[in-house]
Amino acid sequence: MKKFNLLVCSAALAIGLFACKSSQKSVITAETPVTPPKQEHPAIVPPKAAMAVTTPTQLANKKWQLVWMSALDIKTVDYRGKTPFVTFDTEKSTLNGNSGCNNFGGSIEISNNTIKVGMLFSTKMFCEGIPEPEFLRSLEGATKYEVVDGMLMLYDNSDQLVMKLKN
Repeated sequence: MKKFNLLVCSAALAIGLFACKSSQKSVITAETPVTPPKQEHPAIVPPKAAMAVTTPTQLANKKWQLVWMSALDIKTVDYRGKTPFVTFDTEKSTLNGNSGCNNFGGSIEISNNTIKVGMLFSTKMFCEGIPEPEFLRSLEGATKYEVVDGMLMLYDNSDQLVMKLKN
């Protein structure tokens, strides 16, 4: 009987340890490639028609805060009170902001509805659980933009919406 109890306890312990190990969260580093999830609800982001004509001055000197990003569901992310944002200085062709933890900056080229974000630099504070790489990659991958009803929409080179930011 003691051997049977020992066997049952050992099996329960093994199952418990296996379950704990399988529920660990993965850590994303700057080197980890991030593949955006497939959109399960295509109605959320309708196909692009004609872009609204937007001038670079509509972007300038405004704090654009992240509302939505295709790389992840930002509603599930705890930014600890620091919502990612970006500001554009169209006269100096630069941008800067905060990615939820670290400050960043870089160069930009903006004309009509096109945008090219140069290599970004940032501070390097440790920020556990903040999806900074996804935010910065989405920003660097933007090639087109438009402002619609006070929302800055950033698109990639295949005209897919990658970010929505509000002023």
